[in-house]
Amino acid sequence: MQLADTLKDKGSWCSRLSSFQPVQNLGAQYINYAESVVSLNSLEQVAHQNLSEVAGIKFDGSSDMHESLLRRLWTLMFDGEDYEPKSRRWRTLGFQADDPRTDFRGGGLLSLQCLCHLAESHGPLARRWTAEANEEHSEYLFAAACVNVCAMLVVHLRLNQQPAVGPVRDAKPACDLALKRFTMRLSASSDGLEVFYELFVATMGRLHLEWRAFCAQKKGANLLHFGEVLRSVNVALDYAVSASDGVLILKEPLSYRMRTVSWLARARSASLVFVIGALRSRSSQSVGPSSSSSSWSLLSAGPKRQCGTLLLAVSMDLWMLAFLKMGF
Repeated sequence: MQLADTLKDKGSWCSRLSSFQPVQNLGAQYINYAESVVSLNSLEQVAHQNLSEVAGIKFDGSSDMHESLLRRLWTLMFDGEDYEPKSRRWRTLGFQADDPRTDFRGGGLLSLQCLCHLAESHGPLARRWTAEANEEHSEYLFAAACVNVCAMLVVHLRLNQQPAVGPVRDAKPACDLALKRFTMRLSASSDGLEVFYELFVATMGRLHLEWRAFCAQKKGANLLHFGEVLRSVNVALDYAVSASDGVLILKEPLSYRMRTVSWLARARSASLVFVIGALRSRSSQSVGPSSSSSSWSLLSAGPKRQCGTLLLAVSMDLWMLAFLKMGF
């Protein structure tokens, strides 16, 4: 009898607490906070969509503009030598054939733009990486690897307009929290392509260094092992995009801590997305921190669950955020 009275008192306490106006206000504020962490606002959606449209452009060998980019790449990498549309010299840059156009089928126009940016903005670095990629003990197809890195970024950042499998087949796309961080930088930039280029150069640098280190440590390493290094770079990319400064973090060595922090970021992202759906009324379908609807109640669940869901959500998020702060 005493236990029943205790449970009854507890239930009435939760009901009174959940109907308390400051708690309801806190619920609405928490939804706005959660959405500011994982949901894209209108500017970020536009910036992401614009970049997605660029990523969706296929390379067209009959296009004068596309051909001019190839000519530009040749000029930058071969110090102004006479342009050769088809030549064995393209192979020295890491293309798979005398005709480089065939390599861009997988990465589209954006992969060629990334190569041009690397050659133009980081010319000495691009030429050094190309030369080192031709060394016998750590040889790999540099240009083809650049195309693969671009394709990996497109899939990871959800820029593919149609379902696609990236170079790392079992890789997961960025979680909502990581995508939010990226699109915040994207929308704040006057040129969204520059943000993508910056991440491309950092990721390509990571791949180049990891491959050379792998070849130095593993006797008999060859291109059959290149996929292992690409998977490792994808793990680093997942961690970097979830962090506040992904480009710098791409220089860190791969570690158990990096994998743990990536998992925590995904767990926190999934938790926030779930809580937003749970706290909102079923009738509220709008998303984004600028939404005019702030109905946070689980109308069909009763006051006790309203209060319990909010308290659980806040405590879980604070716990995961504390671990992520320690990790970053």
